[in-house]
Amino acid sequence: MINDNQSNQLPLNKIKARVFFLAPSYLNLYKEIVCELEKQNYEIYTVSDIIFRFDPYFKDSRFKKMKYICIKAISRRYWKRMIRHKVEFNKQYDILFCVNGYSIDKILLNHLKKKNPYIKCILYLWDSNNYYNFSRNFHLFDKVITFDRIDSIHFNIEYLPFFLVDKGQNEQTNKYQICFIGSNHDDRYWIVKNIVKQLDEMNISYYIKLFIPERKPSFRSKIRYLCYRLYSSHYIKKIEEWNLIYGKYIPSFVTNHLFSPQQFSHVLNESFCVLDTDRECQSGLTPRLIWALAANKKIITTNVDVVNHPFYSSDRICIIDRNRPQVSYEFINTPINNECNDFMQELLKLRIDNWIETVLRFDVINEAYIY
Repeated sequence: MINDNQSNQLPLNKIKARVFFLAPSYLNLYKEIVCELEKQNYEIYTVSDIIFRFDPYFKDSRFKKMKYICIKAISRRYWKRMIRHKVEFNKQYDILFCVNGYSIDKILLNHLKKKNPYIKCILYLWDSNNYYNFSRNFHLFDKVITFDRIDSIHFNIEYLPFFLVDKGQNEQTNKYQICFIGSNHDDRYWIVKNIVKQLDEMNISYYIKLFIPERKPSFRSKIRYLCYRLYSSHYIKKIEEWNLIYGKYIPSFVTNHLFSPQQFSHVLNESFCVLDTDRECQSGLTPRLIWALAANKKIITTNVDVVNHPFYSSDRICIIDRNRPQVSYEFINTPINNECNDFMQELLKLRIDNWIETVLRFDVINEAYIY
């Protein structure tokens, strides 16, 4: 449990500021931010940050020149329709708070600035610029913050890891020696599959669920599969991935059920150690890693950049090679040394009330998080 005695709340009837909040709906993580903003007496209007079809700004996107033409028309038509039909888009706001901003467009920014000449525009990124070209919009904002330490250095922008929510002291049962809950991307399936095999061999109890949504194969994907089968000796992994994605092969650790942050928190409290795998293209710390630290758990992670943070210690965090992941039986079964918990003061800066204060602050240079 992370706690201090400070309170940032104003009298109930006093509105601190009016916020236009644009954020992704993924896992409903934005709701924690909305809840805290309301608790701190901000008046907030929330808009979902959607991902347009044919978006060319993903780094692995193909046929980009053609998509640039499409996305410009799609984006502008979308925001013009929202501005025309949503009364809330024409109200007064003090702050535009944008998370990621996949769908952001000059049409929206210019409209809000015209209606609110003194509006402050803030962008917080919880994905890396190596994954999606967020930097194209940096000039539209008064303040840009990222969860990715390397991006913060490269673009000379502020750095702030993901927030954590203090739910109070929960009962720790250690029902499982290690747990993992996450969605499938990059090479995560192969990492998890490899580790599950090792855990079974070492007779280590675990709760591991990899989310893969149900999908029906398109005609083009079926043709691709037939090509894989023709040259099966060269495409063994591709064949397994195809069967996995389209539900033809479902290992015990794979699920079609998407877990909420609350469900993850429940499993976390029942576990001694947490497995964490990041995107290979980013250095930012996952919410899973931050929440595990706050819950006083051991962590096995593929994120090599974690060593550059003040809360890193080798007895609490074990870094593994994503290409050849090896789980240490000794690490999982060695008790945590709770005498060395100075890092909790660093995590206190990431508690959501302090996190929001840092994000929305303009009066001083952000020194709330030092790495």
